[in-house]
Amino acid sequence: MIEHARARSPSGARHARPPPPPAPGPARAAWLFARPAVAGEDYDRWYIVLLAGQRAGWSHEWQATEGDRVTTASVMSLEIRRGDAVIEFEIEGEFVETTRGQPISARSSQAIGSQPVVREFLWTDEGVEVTTTQGGRSTTTTEDHPEGRWLTPAAASDYVLARMKAGAETISVTSIDTSSGLEIVTSEMTGFRREDAQAWGRAVPAIRCEVETTAAPGVVTTMWADDQGNAVRSEIPLGGLTIVTVMADRATAMSGGEAPEVMVDTLVAPDRPIRRPRETRRGVYVLSMGDGAELPDIAETSVQTVETLGHDSARVVVDLDDAASVDAGDIDRRRLLASSAMMDTSDRALVELTRRSLRRASDDPMERAEALRRAVYRHIREKTLGVGFASASEVCQSRAGDCSEHAVLLAAMLRVDGIPSRVVSGLVYADAFLGRDAIFGFHMWTQALIEVEGQPRWVDLDATLSASTPFDATHIAIVTANLDNESGSAEMMTIARLLGVLEIAVEEAEQ
Repeated sequence: MIEHARARSPSGARHARPPPPPAPGPARAAWLFARPAVAGEDYDRWYIVLLAGQRAGWSHEWQATEGDRVTTASVMSLEIRRGDAVIEFEIEGEFVETTRGQPISARSSQAIGSQPVVREFLWTDEGVEVTTTQGGRSTTTTEDHPEGRWLTPAAASDYVLARMKAGAETISVTSIDTSSGLEIVTSEMTGFRREDAQAWGRAVPAIRCEVETTAAPGVVTTMWADDQGNAVRSEIPLGGLTIVTVMADRATAMSGGEAPEVMVDTLVAPDRPIRRPRETRRGVYVLSMGDGAELPDIAETSVQTVETLGHDSARVVVDLDDAASVDAGDIDRRRLLASSAMMDTSDRALVELTRRSLRRASDDPMERAEALRRAVYRHIREKTLGVGFASASEVCQSRAGDCSEHAVLLAAMLRVDGIPSRVVSGLVYADAFLGRDAIFGFHMWTQALIEVEGQPRWVDLDATLSASTPFDATHIAIVTANLDNESGSAEMMTIARLLGVLEIAVEEAEQ
């Protein structure tokens, strides 16, 4: 989903890290081969998680049946390095259903910042009660029941195993992923064949197949399962990185290892350097996939247009002096102003910070947006890579973070002031970063929807830049995200597909 460093380049820009690897991905894929609970047997499984060939952590999956209730649960713990900073992630999930496959409740917890975000779901006749808790604050809403037909996790596992035993050549199953809210996910499994799987220290007779989900379009996971449906191994390619989960015993899975460094290899060296990048007003770039894979769709914004050149390449033009307005019919202001777990616009500290930041601002939305951008730059005193992906409320208190924390805090403060906002994940150029010269690095910034000459326009705001440093045309947008409670993980998966394989040619860079 992304992606944020704080080393200052000679030009004055603060460069960025890529968004964290989508940690829920392996867990989401692994449940497809879970032992069916609907018919009875419980399980307890442990896995080693490898990233780019190095041990990054572990995952644990289990199932318990009591009476007519079945609980499936998982925990994934990862540790990675970005430069010298070590980041820890812990993702937990639990789903309770009846033995007939009726949903009862669910719970997800994501500890990516220092304050875990916990979401609890309770199915009722009127809808699904969703309670979100972070930093001692809880909010409860009632959402509509997810539309369409879908299977609870244990029922989905039962269905998949039955179809495998029947010799199906293709299996399609639709279930729900509460780590992304009430997101309905369809997984299609193809290419079934017999092949031994490499578990930790041993080979296991298994069935191999490929899995693609609507939560991560274009990402094909290779899975191996034994004849009882137990997941033995999975491999998820994310650009030049691969996440591998391997079955092991508890002691081996938790024995640990040195956290892998994941940032340096994601930096992109263009075909030529850009002089005075912070003064660049127009840039023309050709983006291509070094491995020949299909290039994901690239976002178009008010200042960025995209021309498809082939299945693996596109020309991107960023022109700050030729901004386009937005079609009002494409704007969902409700979602662009929504309070969410990442941006709790009712947080008193956040509201007070916004009020103080606008004390001297006029009523002009552009002036207010710029005042908030500068305020965020000043408020975040500790420019550090040592924060995962913190919410606006957490950053408001900690005053620490990298570009993602700057982007999220600014987006939240804009919403508090009634200005629709979203975040952008993409790339930015830096003269030097982490020992590399003249590179693009993955970055996050903010966009505000503001009327300019009577027409709505997306205005780019990078809060990692100081008051004297304007936004520049070396920012290349890849995806945008509302960060509301309805958003899924597809945005971050788009970024993940580019890591380690994206190539950039600079055709123009005008100051």
